[in-house]
Amino acid sequence: MNNYGKYIFFDVDGVLSAPCYYNKNTGEYGIGFDDQGWRDYLEEYKQDAYKDCKAIGAMSDFINSLNSDVTKYVLSSVENENEANAKIKFLDNKYSNMFEAYYFVKSDDEKIKHIIEFAHDNNIDIDECTLVDDTYLLLLKAHNNGIRAIHISNILAYNITK
Repeated sequence: MNNYGKYIFFDVDGVLSAPCYYNKNTGEYGIGFDDQGWRDYLEEYKQDAYKDCKAIGAMSDFINSLNSDVTKYVLSSVENENEANAKIKFLDNKYSNMFEAYYFVKSDDEKIKHIIEFAHDNNIDIDECTLVDDTYLLLLKAHNNGIRAIHISNILAYNITK
């Protein structure tokens, strides 16, 4: 068995996507907006909101390197349906056929709950589940709940630990 578990959940923003959004107010590309600005951007661009975001090549390499017995999922927080649809379009274009399913929650804290429920509902030991994210506090909470936790920086540095 590997250090990753059999079920890996990947975040999108900052993990599978490098943020890049056009701000028409400034005429520049940036990494994001304040909350209202993000809602406005999603309303305007809808499923194209991630059109300028880039896939992270090292993540594709990592996903492709996983054993065939590892099931990969996306687990990401979204503001609304527009954001979910934009992420789906981005993932389908940049990471085609790499994930078993896409799951969306309203907040990062719900990710832990989702994985715990997923394990329970599927009669899986929680330590067979892994969360790949870019938020240290969330990863610490995952670890404290028995979920394997990997920060994207460890993948980028080829430094995967349990």
